[in-house]
Amino acid sequence: SSIPGAIIQDFSYVTRHGARHNLYSNDAPIKLLLFEPGDCSDCSFNRLRLQADVATGQLIKDGQLKIVLIRPGKPDADWDKAMADQPYQWEIGTSPDVDKLVDTRLLPGNYVLDQDNKIVMRNLTIDQLLNLSASLYRQDK
Repeated sequence: SSIPGAIIQDFSYVTRHGARHNLYSNDAPIKLLLFEPGDCSDCSFNRLRLQADVATGQLIKDGQLKIVLIRPGKPDADWDKAMADQPYQWEIGTSPDVDKLVDTRLLPGNYVLDQDNKIVMRNLTIDQLLNLSASLYRQDK
């Protein structure tokens, strides 16, 4: 199930560097799981805002937050090019079968997961995500 309170199923993906990983191998207390289609100008803008956000960056640096960005399906040259300049600390990959395990019908989409991979929130706006980062950052201090 892909509703808040449910535990998201583990799935594997191939990173932008060619390694095979799985969602559960990311052990940060909070995970931001992003699903993006191949071409999405709003996604580019949202990624830029996340990258520029001080609270989000510090949470990632402190190991409190992990961003996992997945493209359902297979990569192509445009996707590879768009992901090449994304932060190294972000886990970025593709998963052709993820739609069998996670609701990805509405793209772009996002899930906020706790340390047990339980869905805390789903499909937040970029402003809500940045507010969440700010709130978590203040709690961390």
